[in-house]
Amino acid sequence: MADPITEEDSVLTLAIKDMSFNPWQADPTRLGTPAQKYNAQMRHWMDRLQKEEPWSLGIFVENYPARSDIENGVALGEGDAELGPKTQQAIRDAGHPVSEHGLPTNIAEYVAARRAEGMDVRVVNVPPPDLTKREEVLREANRIIHGDREKDYGRPIDSFTRLAEALNLVLRPKLAEGVELDAVDAAVLMIAMKLSRLAGGDRKDDTWVDLAGYSALGAEVRDQL
Repeated sequence: MADPITEEDSVLTLAIKDMSFNPWQADPTRLGTPAQKYNAQMRHWMDRLQKEEPWSLGIFVENYPARSDIENGVALGEGDAELGPKTQQAIRDAGHPVSEHGLPTNIAEYVAARRAEGMDVRVVNVPPPDLTKREEVLREANRIIHGDREKDYGRPIDSFTRLAEALNLVLRPKLAEGVELDAVDAAVLMIAMKLSRLAGGDRKDDTWVDLAGYSALGAEVRDQL
């Protein structure tokens, strides 16, 4: 994590620069309404801040809350189906309550005020864009490995290390003298288990999602050993 006091830009600084000087909503090559593109850019930086500088997430959200636009009397926005519970809580902690559609609840006050002025305002929920299968699998894997499981089971490296220790104990009679399995070996074995299910005829999406998740965790654990 960059130190905001040094000359090196922190992730928060990069996020603010990008939101201010490179707004996705002004990019005609990106799909969606201005509000959708703004919210997508906001989520991109929130995800990175959550991973690298969680201390600054509240500051970012306070300055860049989720947004809805009024266009031709219609409030256009994007739902928060992809925002995890920790991110949603960070939005609330920053003083921006999250509605069921992922927008600040004061949008209701805004719509009510416009209606009181005689404007015919209709609120519509714009569905997220269609995703390819690969996007669905990778997004679901990302959601799972960055969700509540770490809170329940601890850091991946700790979890895989405990699994490796258990395997070393159980497989001691089978392992060559001096051989010890480590956390990466444990991750590889979990991947092998999922591959064995596929080889046995299992074709459920959950198995492919788990494979993607274990692969990402294994790469992370490898770098931490």
